[in-house]
Amino acid sequence: MKHTLFVFSLLISSCLLSQRYIVQVKSSDTKLWGYANEKGEILIQPQYKQCFPFSSNGLAPIYDAKTKQHNFINLKGEILNVEKPGFILMNAFGFGLKSFSDGLVLVSYNKKWGYMDESGKLVIEAKYDKATSFSNGYATAQRGKEFFIIDKTGKEISLNDLGISGIKDFSEGLSPFTTAEKLTGFFDTEGKVAIEPTFKSVGYFSGGLAWAKNEAGKAGYIDKKGKWVIEPQFDVVKDFCPTSKLARVKQGDKWGYIRMDGKVVYPDNISTCGDFSNGLAYGKTAEGKVGFINEKGQWSIDAKFDAVGDFSNGYAAAKLDGKWGIIDTKGNWVCQPQYDAIKEVQKVN
Repeated sequence: MKHTLFVFSLLISSCLLSQRYIVQVKSSDTKLWGYANEKGEILIQPQYKQCFPFSSNGLAPIYDAKTKQHNFINLKGEILNVEKPGFILMNAFGFGLKSFSDGLVLVSYNKKWGYMDESGKLVIEAKYDKATSFSNGYATAQRGKEFFIIDKTGKEISLNDLGISGIKDFSEGLSPFTTAEKLTGFFDTEGKVAIEPTFKSVGYFSGGLAWAKNEAGKAGYIDKKGKWVIEPQFDVVKDFCPTSKLARVKQGDKWGYIRMDGKVVYPDNISTCGDFSNGLAYGKTAEGKVGFINEKGQWSIDAKFDAVGDFSNGYAAAKLDGKWGIIDTKGNWVCQPQYDAIKEVQKVN
């Protein structure tokens, strides 16, 4: 028994040691992007006009301005040897290039979309006019006027009987769809209507709830049967955070956070606020300084920074006196302000 526990401990330790943190940083000297660890120590020298986050699989999308081609690099900065070069990656406006999700990444050849695996092999033919990222084994796609659900083998389920006019990603096994009458509902991974299209618009499911708007334009939250759990009463709403179980809502000119039981918390002394991540949310005072609040709406990290990013894997980018560094969840610097820009800290294997 002791031997078994010892072996198990070694496996856990090995797994933890194999995990590392990596973040995009913009050099003050070269004005180019590279990669560093959470302490700000350079891992891949700044050399890119643009670079993007690493996925948990240890691959990051890049764009080579010289060859005008997309590709991926590993943690050593080496280019992935792909089966069929010359692809284009999807650009999620405001978020950069889409990377791997569920072990596959969307790639385009000659304006048609397909999927590539982590070895660089095209595993689902590029034949779709539009497509979404995989989530728990399923994605949606469009070819001509036909809409499909596809699994990771490329098997298709037709959605044409639903009369939908567009496609979106799956979340918790459900995908939103819109009818010709501009009403929205959800279908499941078998292509069956799970929630009838009776809403003006909807969000994505998180923790079993999704936001929805009624025909009057007021928003609340529904369950997976399409029943109102939180009645429509808000002007603006966001998806629930999967860890804090809180969602940002706006009523009139006042932002707050709603719990899944419908109770709303309105933070004090905050002019604007952000979504929760790692149990903390961005907050800005009337004086223009920013910090982070906890799930009770109280300041957890004092508003003493000029700007901040969202927390990711226990770390957040923060700006002070014109330079960016990295702080932990207590507000302590783990990387002193020294870069022109820093993105979210990613965990990779």
